[in-house]
Amino acid sequence: MTTSKEYSRTCELCEFTCRDRSNWSKHKRTIKHLYEELKIENINLRVENEKLKQGGNTIINIDNSTNIIINVSKDAINLDDLSEPDFTRNLVEQITKEIFNLDQDKRPIYSKNETIYAKNNDVWFKGSEAEDTINKFGRRVQHKGIGYINTREEELMKSDSGVDEYMRLNENVYAPIDTKTLLHKNKEKFKTKLNIE
Repeated sequence: MTTSKEYSRTCELCEFTCRDRSNWSKHKRTIKHLYEELKIENINLRVENEKLKQGGNTIINIDNSTNIIINVSKDAINLDDLSEPDFTRNLVEQITKEIFNLDQDKRPIYSKNETIYAKNNDVWFKGSEAEDTINKFGRRVQHKGIGYINTREEELMKSDSGVDEYMRLNENVYAPIDTKTLLHKNKEKFKTKLNIE
């Protein structure tokens, strides 16, 4: 067994010195130490980000739960860069049609080996993070549609044909736009042959 006289450790980040393992373990959980670790990690990520801006397929795994894929296809557009749909027609069909009209390396959504990949804000996400990204995109489109309906509501309620259009708008805008509905009939079309991993 190691005695306190034989054990001595100094933290390179904080310059903290301790003489036993218990204090060392406690020190590693202090705010000061964690803050210093985050500063170093931030610097390393900035350096790596600069390297990645030059291209290449790279996967960064943060704390084994969040997978961010960088540059799966550096030419791919962001989900938010898709054109605003016509709210009088089926939104899911319009979004999927626009994605499939893009060259495969420009698409913001991919599927490979049953794993979903999605790009938004110039960052690639994988798995459940990608699904969340797609779901958030769908909610943003719906919120734009709700705003559109609200601006036209008074005008549309003046005639029977306007009421019919108002009902169609509501039906289109309030229909779910999420990973499940986008991929439901199109899973094969979202599959890619690009070298992702």
